[in-house]
Amino acid sequence: MHLLNIPFGYNYFNSGVLLMNLQKFREEHLIEKLSEFILANEEKLFSWDQDAFNAVLYKQRLTLDHKWNVTLKAALAIKDIQPNIVHYTGMHKAWHPHYCEHPYKQLYFDYLKKDTFLHILNKFFAPKSHR
Repeated sequence: MHLLNIPFGYNYFNSGVLLMNLQKFREEHLIEKLSEFILANEEKLFSWDQDAFNAVLYKQRLTLDHKWNVTLKAALAIKDIQPNIVHYTGMHKAWHPHYCEHPYKQLYFDYLKKDTFLHILNKFFAPKSHR
């Protein structure tokens, strides 16, 4: 976090799931600020958009309850969590069944069966064992 100049006491957040005030985003020209940060710091960045969001917005962000971003870490740490959004992070993608250890990986396939468009995509991209 020191490479991004985020002061001590501010936690780095995952930008895979965001709830944003788009009016404020536009009014404060945040796309320009994020782009400028990326261009000025590209040699420091590992997770480009996530690093930029953290570096530019660390003071303005609010933390939502974990049920709105149930990563593997949250699923394992918080017993009886009722997820509103399941987030398959890192190599723990539900569609990579040999690597995924996420306890909610089956939800992906349950919802996939309910969605016609996703079901069609799954025929082309999912591992043969899940078709």
